[in-house]
Amino acid sequence: KDDPAGAESLIGPSESSLSADGLAEVRQRVAWAYYIENDDANARRLAARVLETGSTNDWAVQAHWTVGLAS
Repeated sequence: KDDPAGAESLIGPSESSLSADGLAEVRQRVAWAYYIENDDANARRLAARVLETGSTNDWAVQAHWTVGLAS
């Protein structure tokens, strides 16, 4: 079983050292993990935080999908 909450707790301490694209990637990976664990609220919440990074890479595009699918 995935542990998205555990993964999310590991992101926090290193957020400031990541680029916008890197932060978008790790947040989206964890948002997707929440989604596949049927935790739609946390999937939406974290995918929305991906969009706050200002990244326009593929991970940001995937975050839009996650927000929509988890709605």
